[in-house]
Amino acid sequence: MRLHLLQGIVLFHQNKHSEARKILEETQHELALLKVDDTSLCELVEFGFTPAEARIGVRATNGCVNSAVEYIQKRRQEREEIREKEK
Repeated sequence: MRLHLLQGIVLFHQNKHSEARKILEETQHELALLKVDDTSLCELVEFGFTPAEARIGVRATNGCVNSAVEYIQKRRQEREEIREKEK
C-alpha cells in the first residue's frame, strides 16, 4: 500500500495524472482492506489477546471474530511448537 501511494505521488508530480489516479485508487482499495473494525478488535482484546494479535486476526479473517480467535490460537500454538523445537 505504501509503495503504491509513493508511486502515485511521484506520477502526480510528473504530471501523469491519469496514471496517478489509477495507482491512487488501487492504494485506496488496499487501505480499505487494512482497516479493522473497532468492535471486533475490542471483543478479541476482551478475550485476552493482545491488540496486535487481535488486529492481525481480524485482518486475516476479514472481520470474523470467531475465525479470528481460531486463527490467533493456531498461530500461538505454531509459535510454541517452534520454540520447543529450538530448545
